[in-house]
Order: sequence, then structure tokens, then C-alpha cells
Amino acid sequence: MINSGFANFRHAVERRLLPQRILHTLQISRERRALAALEQQSCVVSALRNADDATVKGWFTADLGAEWRQVELKMAPIKFGGEAGAVNPGDRRALYYLARALRPSSVLEIGTHVGASTSMLALALRQLHVRPSEVNPKLVTVDITDVNDPLAGAWQRLGCSHSPADVMRAIGCQDLVTFVTSPSVPYLRNCKDRFDLIFLDGDHYATTVYQEFPEALRLLNPGGIILLHDYFPDLQPLWPDVQVIPGPDLAIARLRRENVPIAVRPFGGLPWPTKLGSNVSSLAVVCRTQ
Repeated sequence: MINSGFANFRHAVERRLLPQRILHTLQISRERRALAALEQQSCVVSALRNADDATVKGWFTADLGAEWRQVELKMAPIKFGGEAGAVNPGDRRALYYLARALRPSSVLEIGTHVGASTSMLALALRQLHVRPSEVNPKLVTVDITDVNDPLAGAWQRLGCSHSPADVMRAIGCQDLVTFVTSPSVPYLRNCKDRFDLIFLDGDHYATTVYQEFPEALRLLNPGGIILLHDYFPDLQPLWPDVQVIPGPDLAIARLRRENVPIAVRPFGGLPWPTKLGSNVSSLAVVCRTQ
């Protein structure tokens, strides 16, 4: 097995010497080999919601314009940094609309990073549960690093104005959100909670997504949804000059070859801008087909 230090050195050399097209081909080849080496996972999809493309499109046509403007005002003081790698503004809006449409009371996010997507999910939960009730809404967000630490977390290094925890305090959602520092797969395997919406936005390697998915299924409440980010259908580019991230598509493709009855519904074109002058999103929901 190649140790991580050598692998990082090799990747650095390859990035300097090889054309982007060859690098991309190498990445896909390595991910395919690593994925093929994993034992087959057992998946129980009975809790997963069944939704067609028309249903997914309908989630983003709700008349939430006035409400969204209030969200924008609340988020205006928060700066996520020009190179933060945060979810783009159009996808943030999509996350808010999605959560408003699905009306979850419990959300799990894998991959906090700088808290951009976390803030949208938290604000949607706050709006949905503004009145006191027997339901205690919750958002658990998991990252392999301590995202709120100024050294270990990415936020300060990438020029963000707030740590993720400070973002939650600034928008009045600190009581809804629990931050967890853990690798995703062990967390999912040991978690005892259940969730209505699970957002897989971690390291995106095919081996990771393939192992995350059956554990996420186990944690779903009936009628729940699993959401993917950086999903490139059939490994095709969504934007010019943006490298395809192969892991989510490779993992889902293997699950489907293993007769797991699931379908991916990409968000595709949204009714508002996303990135690079387009309205294209790399978000996608995974639904049951039976």
C-alpha cells in the first residue's frame, strides 16, 4: 500500500508535470480500482423517498422570493472568502428551498467546511419551526477537522469573516446546530439518531461515498432524502474548464450495478444563477425506485 506521504508527493509531481486531461484520467482510473477493491455493501432503501424529476423541479418553483430576501439580509454580514471553496450562492439558495419543501425536523450534514451550506439548512429549519412545538429541530454537521478552530479549521486560512459556529450565532441558529469532529464513515456507523435529510458533502472519494451511503440509509426516517454535492452525471463536465469530481457518480453507479433500487435526480438548471455565469447545479438527490 502506498503511504499517504508518498501519495501526496506523487500527486504534487503529477500536477506539475502532466496535462490536466491526463491527470483527470489517472484520477478516475485510481478511484475505479480503489472502489473495486471494497467488499459489497448491504443497502436497505425502504426509508428512502421516491421522487421523480418533476417533483424535484417543483421544489425550486415555490414562491419564497420575499422570504429569501430576508435570508440574504441576514447573511449579508457573513463573508465566506473568495477562495473558500464554499457552496456557491445559487446552490445555497437551492439548499434553502429544498429544506423548505421537504420540511425536515432533523438534518445531518457530512462536510461542514466553512459553514455555508450549514447556514442555509439551519435557517430553513428555523423558519419551519419558528413556533414552539413538541418537535425539537436539529442539525448535526460533521467534519473530519475541528472546523471552528482557527488553525485546524479552514475558515480563517481561507479568509472567511466568521468561524462556522460564529456564523450560527450571527444568524440566530446556534441552538439548532451541533458540530461534530469525526471521519464520516465511523460517525455514521456509530450514530444512533435518525434524520429526515442527509447531505453527503465530505471528501467525495468514490470509496468514501460508497461506504457512507448504506450507513446514511440506515439513519433515515421514513420518507427521507439523501442529497449529494459535486455530482457529475456520467462523469461529464457541468461547466467549461471545471474538473469533474468522479467519486459520487462512480459510487452510485456501482450501487446501481449491484441492483440497489435507487435513482439520482440532479438539480440541473436552477431558476437563478449558480457559478461561472450559469444556472447549473451539481446538487442531486438520491431517491428510491421501487
